[in-house]
Amino acid sequence: LQTNELIGRAAQERKKCNVTYLVPGREKADKHIYHPYAMTFYGGALYTVCWSELRKAMRTFAVHRIQLVDILNDTFTIPKGFDAEEFLDQSFGISHDGEIEEVVLRFSRKEAPRIMEREWHPTQKIAKLPDGGIEMTLHVTGMDDLYCWLLPMGKDVTVIKPRRLRDLILASCRETIDHYRKLPEES
Repeated sequence: LQTNELIGRAAQERKKCNVTYLVPGREKADKHIYHPYAMTFYGGALYTVCWSELRKAMRTFAVHRIQLVDILNDTFTIPKGFDAEEFLDQSFGISHDGEIEEVVLRFSRKEAPRIMEREWHPTQKIAKLPDGGIEMTLHVTGMDDLYCWLLPMGKDVTVIKPRRLRDLILASCRETIDHYRKLPEES
């Protein structure tokens, strides 16, 4: 059976899985015993919503990054009241990396119309600023997905909170500048 079929079967039968999962950029895969609660499509890929015994937390795993799956005989119980859709709605994107945090973003006058034309997250609140920009407040988890969304906007977005998201973007910008400064001049 293919990986997605094995995980689907394990989820239906409420059986724990031993999986080998490779995170992009890492050389060594992690081995997890996990409890597959549900599966969902996001951004053209299949993900599983699961409890990781290794991380002692809920996780979303990209099925295509799972290298090996072994369905165990041990069963699990989904916690009473758990709703996979509600869980995923807490994330900005698909990654769920801990507690929900307040995120405050300021978008420039140039970027504001594009941001205001759609709902980016169910918790978003937008306030117009005197300079034509906007301030968006969200309550989400998934800082990696936020980072990937914000980075291409450059100076047209400012992260007010949380500090760790701002620091992540700042570190990336510094690394990019250092990289380009090391390149030889064009002839």
